[in-house]
Amino acid sequence: REVLLPKSTRLGKTSLRTAQSALSIFDPAKFNIGRKPPSSPSRTTNFPSIERHSFFAMASLRSQSSARLLRNAVRPRLALASMPRRFESTVGKPADVVPAMPSANQPDYDAPVDKATSTFSPVPKRVQDGTEDVLAAAIISGAPIELQARTVRIYKEAKPATQSGDFRGERWRMDWDILPKGHRWENPLMGWQSSGDFVQGTHINFKSKEDAIHFAEKQGYEYFVQEPNSRKITPKAYANNFLYSPKKLKHIRTK
Repeated sequence: REVLLPKSTRLGKTSLRTAQSALSIFDPAKFNIGRKPPSSPSRTTNFPSIERHSFFAMASLRSQSSARLLRNAVRPRLALASMPRRFESTVGKPADVVPAMPSANQPDYDAPVDKATSTFSPVPKRVQDGTEDVLAAAIISGAPIELQARTVRIYKEAKPATQSGDFRGERWRMDWDILPKGHRWENPLMGWQSSGDFVQGTHINFKSKEDAIHFAEKQGYEYFVQEPNSRKITPKAYANNFLYSPKKLKHIRTK
């Protein structure tokens, strides 16, 4: 057995003895290398030993024998592991998927934003770009989205407690300043509200509730109607203070 080493490599006596002892361990006759395996099932070939000593066999075997040894020693691998895998993601949406429409009480976050919109501006509940069935007058007039997204209140004013007149209670009023906050800028520290509002202190009076609703729908405003509280007047009689009560405890209301 001969081992081919580079010329620049110098081996001492100890290294030569180690190489000779390693080569003497591997014997091709023991593992039936280059021979047809026996047909008897009792005799088996020790393939793990071949893998262990295949490093030393390369030095003494020919290229054909070494190639055959490697082919027999390598365990078969699954074909699926070597196949390339492709991962695809579809960007487009299927045609049968219908996007969910926001409900009437949910704001539409896809509404176009006007240049005058600020961070404290309300979000419109519907898109007002001319595609709706009823064309709002606010689009033609060029009003900013600050007014289009505001919610107005239609109500009747209450009678003041210190006055006997009821003139204000006869008219229906549209007010933009919705309590507790009318979409004005508010100081985050102190809670002060600014007067920089398009409709600060603005209100419109109407003769009837239907006229106010028609005006709000024409302008494209979000509105709600607050019905007035009717006063309950109880008739009083002085004789009721002297009514007989069949109870043990008698309450005299005149005292």
